Amino acid sequence: MHNVVFIYIYTCIYIYIESDLEMYETNGEDWVLRDMEGSDLFTRRRGAVDLVRALCECFEEQMAKMIMPLIQSMTEEYESNKAEKFPAMDAVINLMLAMGVKKSTRQFGATEISTRIPIFKFFERYIIPELKEKSKAHDIIRADALKFIVIFRTQWETKMFLSLLSLACKFLKEKDYVLHTYAAIAIEKIVTLRVNVNMSESFLIAPSDSLTYTRAPFKYPKEELLKHLKPVIENLFYVLEKHQESHTNEYVMSTILLVIQRAQEGLIAVVGPLLQQSKKMLLALSKNPQKPRFTHCLFETIAASIYYICKSDSSKVDNFERELMDTFFQILGQTTCTEFHPYVFQLMAMMLRLRTKITQQYVDLFEKILSANLWHDQGTIEALSGMFEDYLQKVNVDEFVTKARLEKILSIFATLLNKRTQDFQAFRVLKAVFQFVPKFVSGFFF
Repeated sequence: MHNVVFIYIYTCIYIYIESDLEMYETNGEDWVLRDMEGSDLFTRRRGAVDLVRALCECFEEQMAKMIMPLIQSMTEEYESNKAEKFPAMDAVINLMLAMGVKKSTRQFGATEISTRIPIFKFFERYIIPELKEKSKAHDIIRADALKFIVIFRTQWETKMFLSLLSLACKFLKEKDYVLHTYAAIAIEKIVTLRVNVNMSESFLIAPSDSLTYTRAPFKYPKEELLKHLKPVIENLFYVLEKHQESHTNEYVMSTILLVIQRAQEGLIAVVGPLLQQSKKMLLALSKNPQKPRFTHCLFETIAASIYYICKSDSSKVDNFERELMDTFFQILGQTTCTEFHPYVFQLMAMMLRLRTKITQQYVDLFEKILSANLWHDQGTIEALSGMFEDYLQKVNVDEFVTKARLEKILSIFATLLNKRTQDFQAFRVLKAVFQFVPKFVSGFFF
């Protein structure tokens, strides 16, 4: 039985079939889904890994004695000819992950590791050299090394942060899809990692004896991130711009968003290039929208930039309007990307809210949002109904709210009131009219 298990594990984890390599080279997105996201439920390798983990739960010592010699043998095989024997090291890394991780979570990665598997020794001897040296190692091995860092991210000492961040950042310029995607994922996990405190320490007893959840602090300080913010952002956008297969890479765009959210007001050092790149991508995507998650993260990145930069100085909204308004009006004029319109209106409303008075651009926009055909999409309705209050609060209503405009506003109110799911938005519009329009104007109707 011992030999049967050994042969099964060795065969399923080690031997690469041609289709594996073909998938890696031609369909990197599916490879990432299988390897990193866990969609490989019915593959032979996943079966072998699950078997190793199950056996380690009951026979950890015996499995360590059986597998460690195999790992030693395969590492020697790999080092004898790295160019051709890379499947051996790939198998070794997967075995180390299968045996070394006892407990894990999506948020923290490996939270409990085996004491019988030399994880740290393996990391120092094999993982770091593969990432540092300019070797001829196969891209699969370097991707595996980044995956190893991601899974054991809570185990590394804090002082290793800067070196791991710079190592991952370096691989963003690699052409290989899986490699630069894993590098982006590694940066995201490093930047957003929080201290893994015991759950009982995460709850504070309030005077009323109610439980209030307190989020654990980030493991790595924001000050250290800001020192490396510019190269990280530049290299992440390099992936989206230069690598054709990654023009709409969701993992990279998500990483950009999370880095911006961590940097907060510190992103002022990169906000110029960030907006330039964002505008180019928006115009390109508007011609052929493809991935909703990528689009969402892109608009969220712009929104986060506006929020953090203008939070302490609202006058800086002028800079964002100069950069973005023309692009937004172009998108609103297109019929190929109507799903972008709710995002655009929300961002415009966000910038309007920061102003003390409106400009001609917003006057032109107001005429557009009074068009009845805009009030049929739920996402657009929510964005537009909130804009009325901002408009009426900031303009000279005696001049701005003419009888013709007021008739259109009340017509919109009637339209929304007839929609059972939008009556709240209808009264939101009406409330703005009652609150800010003088009685002698509303007297025409009430």
